[in-house]
Amino acid sequence: MAGHKNIKSQLAARHSKPTVPHPGKSKKGQDIPKFSFKKHEVHNHVKNLKKSDISIASLATEAQGQSAAFERRENVQRDVEASIATHDSSLKAYMREFHKVVEMSDVIIQVLDARDPMGCRSPSVEDEVRRSEKRLVGVLNKIDLVPKENVEAWLKYLRHDFPVLPFKSSTQLQRSNLSHSSYSASSSSGAQPLMQLLKSYASNAPPGTSIRIGVVGLPNVGKSSLINSLKRARACSVASTPGHTKVLQEVALDRGLKLLDSPGVVWDDVQPDPTQRTLRNVLRVEAVNDPVSAVEAIISRVSWDSLQQLYTIPAFQNVTEFLAMVAMSRGRLTKGGAADLEAAGISILHDWNTGKIPYHSTPPTVHPSSRPSVADGNQITGAENVGEAKIVSRFGDAFDLDALFRDADAAVLSGDTDMARINQEDNEMEEDRRVTQSNRASV
Repeated sequence: MAGHKNIKSQLAARHSKPTVPHPGKSKKGQDIPKFSFKKHEVHNHVKNLKKSDISIASLATEAQGQSAAFERRENVQRDVEASIATHDSSLKAYMREFHKVVEMSDVIIQVLDARDPMGCRSPSVEDEVRRSEKRLVGVLNKIDLVPKENVEAWLKYLRHDFPVLPFKSSTQLQRSNLSHSSYSASSSSGAQPLMQLLKSYASNAPPGTSIRIGVVGLPNVGKSSLINSLKRARACSVASTPGHTKVLQEVALDRGLKLLDSPGVVWDDVQPDPTQRTLRNVLRVEAVNDPVSAVEAIISRVSWDSLQQLYTIPAFQNVTEFLAMVAMSRGRLTKGGAADLEAAGISILHDWNTGKIPYHSTPPTVHPSSRPSVADGNQITGAENVGEAKIVSRFGDAFDLDALFRDADAAVLSGDTDMARINQEDNEMEEDRRVTQSNRASV
């Protein structure tokens, strides 16, 4: 009987309608989910938003600034990647131009920046000149950016390898490009001694022929400015931007002398480190991927006191503080008002490349056993001695190389030499050259 009742009750429950609790009759917690809203938390959140200055407009401005900064970094990265992609092809093209210069030239002038001469020298260049049996002459340019004693030390060191003359290009166009107050001379200094040396080479040329002088060097060491100063006219275009000279140019310098201006080549045996390439101005500053690291290398070489005076900033402890102070003083700020370290770094690199930041390297110590042996006074050494520790003291009776060095150093470094005597010797050499060519023609 009991089992029958249970079956009946189960059937009744199965066919019964579900009951929906009435809102007014439901008991606490009966079939209604619980929500953990806390009014005081919502109130505090709204209160905090009202206290802050954050608004839709400021958030949009900040987002726009971040987007612009990201886009700028992306553009720089694309430029760098494009530069890397074309590096091999550009280097091959420049190397072809360089080989053409060596092949066409009788004398090679390697232009060196006086601030870092060893950083501008290239074993590849000097080996190529030696193999081609051409004469090699060095020109120490931009000496007005370096103390006199340092220039003298470098000249003494470099002359152990080949003839080197000091030079200071100071055309009006170069002054405007380099923006350096040290250029005070009205004309180039060191042009006459260099011309005298080149004419001594030309005096040995066959009658009616000219010798070609190839001018090579890293970008922005002053190759075109050197030619312009020698020519006393803007024969070649000049710019402080690296890689300005794109193709080989021939310039008629004087009777019997022609100069070849070649594009600057970023030699891999000179600048294996990208930071070093940046500091030697062989890359465009705007394309530098990491200006902060380059500035860190700069402050490791330069006196911090001089940087404080130059930028009128207080003492700093590291590169980040230095960049932040320069950014604040020069207004290099982000949209949010924070210091833009990358923009400050690019600005500092511009100052470095234009010579505004004073810096110079010191020559290595030369052991006495490395002193050059001097050839016989009446002997002109051949190309087999180019690049070796051997120089010529005299080119016959009409030319004294040691005297030329003394006159050039005095003229460029102190300006107190007797330039009239140099002009007289120059005229005498020109007269001897005409007589020699006349005699050869008569024979």
